Amino acid sequence: MAAPAFDPATAAYLRDLVKALRGKTFDHACKIQIASAADAFFAAADLFRFRPNPPILTGIHPYVSSAIATIESLLRIGSPTLDTYQRHLIRTEHEQLLAAAMAEFEEVNGLMMGTLRLTTGTAFSDAFGHLEIAKARVDAIHAATERIPGDGGDDHRAALDAARRFQDSAAVLRRFVNVFMPPV
Repeated sequence: MAAPAFDPATAAYLRDLVKALRGKTFDHACKIQIASAADAFFAAADLFRFRPNPPILTGIHPYVSSAIATIESLLRIGSPTLDTYQRHLIRTEHEQLLAAAMAEFEEVNGLMMGTLRLTTGTAFSDAFGHLEIAKARVDAIHAATERIPGDGGDDHRAALDAARRFQDSAAVLRRFVNVFMPPV
């Protein structure tokens, strides 16, 4: 089978993209893109750093072109999918913080109840102060979570769908590069 002829910059981009995606999950690829957008130190990690502009996809099978377009639409900095994934990450982190704060609140509440049975006065006042601090922490995390735009369930479903599309498209690119662009 003869290898199709296509632009050398596109070939270099595809090789680099497949290499950059090797062994990566959708989660990891998203985190790389988020980091590369947020910090100049990580800009070299951008998965699309060698993307020819404009892209020249002449000679590339439509399935491969579609796979490239899918991965780029999912992971390009500023894409709606990447924004949704970032909200999903933040929401998940807030839920973990909320669970830890609730555990602390319940622990302090239990200690306060034990203190109430044993003594009154300063010890109870101190325990009540700790309980108020723990409650304020729970309330602050809960409020911050509520301010995250979008719906948690929708974001989660969108992230799962995007992960499936990412894996399918990455597999197409790997097969194409392995068959038509073996290492030189």
